[in-house]
Amino acid sequence: ETSLVLWALAREARSLASMAAALDAGSAVAQVLRSHRVWQSRSGLVGGALRRLARPQCLALMQQLARADRVLKGRESVTMGEGVWTELERIAATLCGVDAPPKPAEVRP
Repeated sequence: ETSLVLWALAREARSLASMAAALDAGSAVAQVLRSHRVWQSRSGLVGGALRRLARPQCLALMQQLARADRVLKGRESVTMGEGVWTELERIAATLCGVDAPPKPAEVRP
């Protein structure tokens, strides 16, 4: 199930990055949503994410997702108190526009 969540978040981040690039090129939001076949029921949510996240932020999310994939596959180690679910939680929070939980090193007593 972890890999399924990772896949879904990566798909959304890739789509947002592609749409953000189209917006940067001067396309209108409605045109971008239509060309990326975003369902009308999701257009408000996707449009909100595009307002919050610029293309560089989407690319940074994709880098975080790549790291989470390496951790999931055991190719990269994590610090104490961290894990793939913690990283996925941060990524999902960023996509949703809420404050991500701090990393253990960022927690202050």
